[in-house]
Amino acid sequence: MCYYASTMKNTLLSELNPWWDDKNFRFAVRERKQYSNDFQISESVLPQSTVDILIGPRRVGKTSLMRSVINYLLDKDIKNKNILYFTSDNILSNQYNLEEIIREFLDNIADKKTKQNFIFIDEIQDLQSWAQTIKYFHDNFHIQFMLTGSSSLILNKDASKLTGRFKLFEVLGLNFREYLDFSNKKLFKTLAKNNELLEDYLYSGGYPEYVLTRDSVKLDNAIDATLYRDLLNIYGIRNPQFLGQLLDYLADKVTTPVSPVRISKDLKVTDETAKFYLQYLQDVYLIYPVYKYGYSNKITKSSLPKYYFSDTGVLNSRSLNKKIGLFAENAVYLHLRRQTSRKEFSDIYYYDDNQEIDFYLPREKKFVEVKYKDDVMEDEIIKYLKQPHLSIYVKNKLNVDCRTSYPEMDFENIVDILLM
Repeated sequence: MCYYASTMKNTLLSELNPWWDDKNFRFAVRERKQYSNDFQISESVLPQSTVDILIGPRRVGKTSLMRSVINYLLDKDIKNKNILYFTSDNILSNQYNLEEIIREFLDNIADKKTKQNFIFIDEIQDLQSWAQTIKYFHDNFHIQFMLTGSSSLILNKDASKLTGRFKLFEVLGLNFREYLDFSNKKLFKTLAKNNELLEDYLYSGGYPEYVLTRDSVKLDNAIDATLYRDLLNIYGIRNPQFLGQLLDYLADKVTTPVSPVRISKDLKVTDETAKFYLQYLQDVYLIYPVYKYGYSNKITKSSLPKYYFSDTGVLNSRSLNKKIGLFAENAVYLHLRRQTSRKEFSDIYYYDDNQEIDFYLPREKKFVEVKYKDDVMEDEIIKYLKQPHLSIYVKNKLNVDCRTSYPEMDFENIVDILLM
């Protein structure tokens, strides 16, 4: 390692960390205020500070968020050589393990006059023995870590070694307010015009690169990067064509409970193949299962789940059924999920006790029904009369003529909900 130290410092590793040589360097990234206040990055690293792990689909902006934090530290006059950024797809990861990279940084690059060290590692799940390495340096040095991962295997297989040491943040695509900001669009004074903006968002989705450029290739690349990158090296999948077929199939079943048995019959594969590929799509955060609420976890997990997409733009690109109401329901699910973004598993279910309701949040005892349509008829409302704590999200609550007859129901415009 010592023989290559100078080369590492002055070439490949320093290229990843341009602020070492240029103190004025800053990444050109758009700040996402939705997340910026969550990260526990401070100017002084306390012993046993938490390891922040950002999880979520590829290309939703985890790297940009990490770069925003680096900009913040540099603006706070943290010594430039006490900040290390590394990514698993750098050529150095083929020559050195993670421990060697960190030791090279601490021994030959970091300023020894201060114990303030910050290490940022992108796509950590691709590095061997990463959890053991992070645990060792976390427990024995004053280092604050921020890591990103694009596969839930980062949680299932490795994060248990960091129990009690890490804080989890789920990063999704742009929410509606961020979409307006990135698109340089402003809200109107009329609900009708704002609903037009909302529908643009529902069809476009929240992948930052696509929203900024409107280049459909960017969206396709984001989907492909998420869908296919980990096929062979992690999962051993050798039939990528079926993955695309399954994603298309689910896009036209969104909001509807789906079983592996039905998938196997419709797509002509075995039940086990259907289950395996479904799990893969969940592991790479392209889809999320929402189970029927039951009075025990066992009952809930035995129900048929609905599958919602992590981005409505992906849903739009894969679906033949372009009903805006389905996209709105998917967007509401993502909005609810954002409220529980620090949890590994979101506490969101659908409810069906003689009358199906789109979402149930048991911790809040809140029921949500989504009806994004021009007119909501009384017969669509009266069937929910016996359900307390029900919110009905609609396109325009003023168009629900019967709403005043049911004061126990809470009617809200979807556009207002998604702006929260």
